[in-house]
Amino acid sequence: QIAPFHPQFEFEGSGPDGVDNYTNRSPYPMFHILREEEVASAVEKLGGDASRVWSRNVELLERMEERWGLEGVERVMMMRGEEEGEREKDDDGGDYDMDKLLKDAKMAGYKNDNDS
Repeated sequence: QIAPFHPQFEFEGSGPDGVDNYTNRSPYPMFHILREEEVASAVEKLGGDASRVWSRNVELLERMEERWGLEGVERVMMMRGEEEGEREKDDDGGDYDMDKLLKDAKMAGYKNDNDS
């Protein structure tokens, strides 16, 4: 399987500002080559429902948009390994902290498939 990624990826019907587009956006154009057996194994772990991966990712992106706005999502998703001291600040003056966002999302009911 081949998964395309591009800085301006846009799902049909989503529009350029749809946060769901970030599931397939990347700082640089690229293809991710997935082995069939790895995809099948991952889908099996999700109870046979491959759409759960995309749905879970979109849910997390929506939480990011609620917290930081679309511009904040774009900044976080397009970061290219900035040094700790050079991170951009969110509107509240804090770092765009993914660990904190994930913790807050779990507290609000977002479940990782590895959670029990």
